Amino acid sequence: QSPDGRFIAATGTYAPTLKMYELSEMGMKFERRLDSEAVDFLFLSQDYGKLAILQADRNVELHAPYGKHFKTRIPTFGRAMAYETSTCQLHITSSSGDVYRINLEEGRFSEPLSSSPSSSSLNPSTSVGSNTAVAA
Repeated sequence: QSPDGRFIAATGTYAPTLKMYELSEMGMKFERRLDSEAVDFLFLSQDYGKLAILQADRNVELHAPYGKHFKTRIPTFGRAMAYETSTCQLHITSSSGDVYRINLEEGRFSEPLSSSPSSSSLNPSTSVGSNTAVAA
């Protein structure tokens, strides 16, 4: 559900698809085909205007209201994403234990954070934003 509570997004695996539903109209707003299955996605704005989609083929796509805006590839397979609003950084946890950071304001990767791939717990003292935690 979008942060403003007006939209719900759903992804499918065959064919890889993202569908956006508007709750006030009780109908589908749009449907977009993806290049690969979505592993995770985030609303980067209050509505559907800015979306980040982590895909199974190691790509991260950024979408705007008109469609796909940008696509980049991360070094290893991603598991989950979190967005830190105060620094405009997209954090992507990977299968290797690294946390890749993309600075969306500058449009470049920041130095990745390293963690042990076997640690399954998150350290709450390193909380980033309201619902985000970075592995210690």
